[in-house]
Amino acid sequence: MRSILAVISAATAFGLIGREAEAQTRDQARIAFTVMGGYVLPKDLWTVDRQPVADAPLPSDTFRLGRRIRPTVTFGFSGSYFPNNHLGYVGEAYLIGLGFEDSCTLAFASGSTRNSQACASIDQSEKAATAVALNAGLIYRVASRGVISPYVRIGGGFLVTTQSSIRMLGQFPSTSTGELVDAVVYPDNHDSRISPTAVVGLGFTSAIGPGYQIRWEMRDNVAAVRAVTGATAEDGTAPPTATRFKHLFSFNLGFDVVLERKRGRRY
Repeated sequence: MRSILAVISAATAFGLIGREAEAQTRDQARIAFTVMGGYVLPKDLWTVDRQPVADAPLPSDTFRLGRRIRPTVTFGFSGSYFPNNHLGYVGEAYLIGLGFEDSCTLAFASGSTRNSQACASIDQSEKAATAVALNAGLIYRVASRGVISPYVRIGGGFLVTTQSSIRMLGQFPSTSTGELVDAVVYPDNHDSRISPTAVVGLGFTSAIGPGYQIRWEMRDNVAAVRAVTGATAEDGTAPPTATRFKHLFSFNLGFDVVLERKRGRRY
């Protein structure tokens, strides 16, 4: 008899604990706006090993040229909506940057001071840029009422850039005036471009108070960028190009303002 009473008492206590835990279930974010900052890692864009550069009457020099997408700090805004516990929709504007770092070495030098100065001005030069990705997509989360809620997201959209990824020029001082003169290696008159982009992200959110969350996210920003694919017969002419999809990995930390919550049960 005592054993039966003990089992009944234990079952009753377990039931009370379960009901208490259920009653104190955490709130669930349904609509949230996010402000996010992060860091984008660098990525090689294109190289040309043997580009002839003339300085008549001397023989042409040969430049070895390279360009990479430089690392940068990012910033973004996004909004998410969850009609159910797991699958939701997200849209964002995300500043990637897409500035460039260039390199130049003389693979063959004829003795031209002009060309050596132009190459030196290209080497280790940086070009700032502003590129904004406008994405929309889906987000899937688990443990939406937990202390930490992991999620994965995918999306796509358009990338708006303000800097040519093709144009490359150096500078050298004029022999007559001493002022710097442009030495155009690859011309390109198109600075602004619109190209496709995609994003795949993995992260988690954690509530820090009623109506607020912090967010950590690692993402792959896939950007379509024009790249030089080969040398020209002489400098100053448009080079062959192709569109290359570059994977720009970034790490981000965000702050969420939760506008609508689905409340868990309380006493």
